[in-house]
Amino acid sequence: MNTRYPDTTEVPVDIPTLDGKSISETIMVKVPCRIETKSGEVILGGEALRMMDRAKARYMGLLLPDEIAALRERLGMTQRELCELLQIGAKSYSRWETGRERPSRLVNILLRGLNDGRLTVPYLRALGERKSDWWTVAYNWPRKPSQRKPYTLNISGHATAEPVSHEDGCYETKQPAA
Repeated sequence: MNTRYPDTTEVPVDIPTLDGKSISETIMVKVPCRIETKSGEVILGGEALRMMDRAKARYMGLLLPDEIAALRERLGMTQRELCELLQIGAKSYSRWETGRERPSRLVNILLRGLNDGRLTVPYLRALGERKSDWWTVAYNWPRKPSQRKPYTLNISGHATAEPVSHEDGCYETKQPAA
């Protein structure tokens, strides 16, 4: 088979909608190729496919695998440490860095926030740490059932005073509904 190599061609790359169910638009990307001299057939190799994938990811605002790895290195973290910080699986993260898979749009937004400095490592660590029993803190609820006193929460989330008890175990405040 006689081919001209290297050559370039423009190929269409479909950009999906946010839900992934249809095509939002199509962009043209210039990529390297081989052209079969007799038939004129255009043959795309691995580099062309990588360029098309990168263009699609960039157009959609997704971080590329090398950008994800660079972010982790800039933060001075191992893959395991970043997985713990983001509360994600190590295998998933490894696939993102190698380019075998892409993170979801939600995770990409989180990674972009870290990359752009809008989210900080200390902030994410604080979210991931269990500082106390949230039920006790949020509701001032004693751990021992014998010490618990019934009350309700109003819409603002603050405990209301002087609840009215019912035999069925339901409680309501004396305040009228908003």
